[in-house]
Amino acid sequence: MSYICDNTTRVEELRVNGKSPFAKWLRKLGKNQQQEIDARMERVRAGNLGVHRNLRYGIVELKFDSGFRIYGGREGKTLFLLILGGNKKGQQVDI
Repeated sequence: MSYICDNTTRVEELRVNGKSPFAKWLRKLGKNQQQEIDARMERVRAGNLGVHRNLRYGIVELKFDSGFRIYGGREGKTLFLLILGGNKKGQQVDI
């Protein structure tokens, strides 16, 4: 899956052995939770990362009030790779 943001920012899911860890995680969530993630990704596609932290090694953490976290990497201002998602409870393992 690939997203274009403001015609300059591209967001892609990282694939491992042809599979997306992010998509696998997202499918396990309930419908309301998926909608929350989808709404946030719409804002990211529009160029608004919202509440986030820049972690070590170029990893970016998108933070949600509900405790969800989405992790990815940035390359300049043009590429954000979705690696995986999780929640606050599993944060240390996810990172």
